[in-house]
Amino acid sequence: MNKQFWLDFAEILDAIRLAPRFILICSYYFAFMYITKLTNYYLASPDKTTTLTAFVSITIPAITGIISMLTKAYFDSGRKWDK
Repeated sequence: MNKQFWLDFAEILDAIRLAPRFILICSYYFAFMYITKLTNYYLASPDKTTTLTAFVSITIPAITGIISMLTKAYFDSGRKWDK
């Protein structure tokens, strides 16, 4: 295995973008788990105060907004195949 093999292998990994896909999938998973836990906590609360309602109504759109920005940055940073 020479240097050119490893350079070609690195280019293939860069083309399929394995690391960013893994990071994006992990961020989706952890955000989904957090939103699920937050929703279950809110629904199990005996007194649904306005503070808790405001916290939930701000947190969930913030998380989904961050995920959508990550997804857009990921799609925009890809290799441009047309010349």
